[in-house]
Amino acid sequence: MTIGFLGPLTGIAAASIGEAQSNAVQLAIDQFNSAHPACSVSYRGIDSQTGPSTAVAQAIVDRSLLAVVGPAQDSEAQEAEMLFNTADVATITASATDPSLAAHHWSVFHRAVANDNTEGPAAADFMVNGLKAKKVAIVDDGSARGRQLAGVSRQQLQVRGITVVSPPPITNPASDASAVTTIAAANVDAVFFAGGYHQAAALAHDLKTAGFTAAFVSDDQALDPAFIEAATPSGAEGAYFLSPIAHALTQSADQPFVAAYRAKRGAAPSLYAAEAYDAANELLAAIAAGNFTRSEINTYVSTTSYHGVLRTYSYAANGELRGTPPILIHRVIEGRITLVGAVSP
Repeated sequence: MTIGFLGPLTGIAAASIGEAQSNAVQLAIDQFNSAHPACSVSYRGIDSQTGPSTAVAQAIVDRSLLAVVGPAQDSEAQEAEMLFNTADVATITASATDPSLAAHHWSVFHRAVANDNTEGPAAADFMVNGLKAKKVAIVDDGSARGRQLAGVSRQQLQVRGITVVSPPPITNPASDASAVTTIAAANVDAVFFAGGYHQAAALAHDLKTAGFTAAFVSDDQALDPAFIEAATPSGAEGAYFLSPIAHALTQSADQPFVAAYRAKRGAAPSLYAAEAYDAANELLAAIAAGNFTRSEINTYVSTTSYHGVLRTYSYAANGELRGTPPILIHRVIEGRITLVGAVSP
């Protein structure tokens, strides 16, 4: 029996989104095997950088592959989920947040985090209710995810009567001059950047250098310790991150996982690791309950609630989490990313 992980295991994206999830899945499997020596489960890494269709097509031929944590990225999910659905391989994504994925009603699709249609309104709520902003600049990195999240956030702010300034996208960290000039001239109360940490860090640094003192807010794509290094500690200090995932892992219930991950990998778990760990353990719980086929595992995950490290997981018919998943607020405080609470409507 095999549990897989689909995501970038090579290339630039591996460090930011693939490695931590892969490590967490392997940790869950190792712990399961120690606790169930008569029911061994193997791990299979499926590298989406080779092309998601090719990678998944090769993986599902292996009938021992029963379920998968992933797909990790929105860009690979459409192709991958169609193939997994055909093969009846249950998937739980810990990081793909494109709302349209649930619209296909793939029977094997399950999402363990909030989607962008939750994150966008939460961003608006935070800037209006939390920061008391009256005028906001919204910038993205030009990626599909960045444009989508920026668009939802912009629309939600405008519905709330907030004036929105839209500088040009920042596709390269070195090309943010126009955005900085626009933001500085607009006298906004807050900036929301939707995109990766490279561009987010450059913008935060250059705004501080230009004397900008209003709030800087970004999303989970920038929620990475490398943001602080790239922005410099002074440029990063005070920045907020809104995220459906938990980076800081400071709660007492998180600590056994944090300690086990550190012991295994020599470092603390980073972005998406805890979500992937919960997803893997949910699939392993299905096996522990006596489900040994693809179909049985998918039925178990689709119909059975699971209490993990971060939350209780229960899925609607379209694969989304039941209820309203929380959007968490992290902030750089004294050079460290710190969980400070959840967004209140």
